[in-house]
Amino acid sequence: MITKYKNGSIRATGNDANEIVKALRGDYKVESFNQKYCVGDTVRVIDDLGNEFIDKVKYPASILGGHTAVAWLEGKGSYLIERVIGKVE
Repeated sequence: MITKYKNGSIRATGNDANEIVKALRGDYKVESFNQKYCVGDTVRVIDDLGNEFIDKVKYPASILGGHTAVAWLEGKGSYLIERVIGKVE
């Protein structure tokens, strides 16, 4: 159950609480990424300066530090999942 309070805070219990934690951690992003990309896929990635580069998926995506959804790349290590913009065919 989710309870919304007048001060803007919320309280979640039971399954709703678990779903909120998964969403905040990025579990759904990781699941979606791993369904779309496989280890060994060549992908396009945007770096911090907006430049595009090509790399390969080294490991399945995961949650880093308990809160950040990352893709693991052969050449660059971990990158935010949002920075992977597609496969190179």
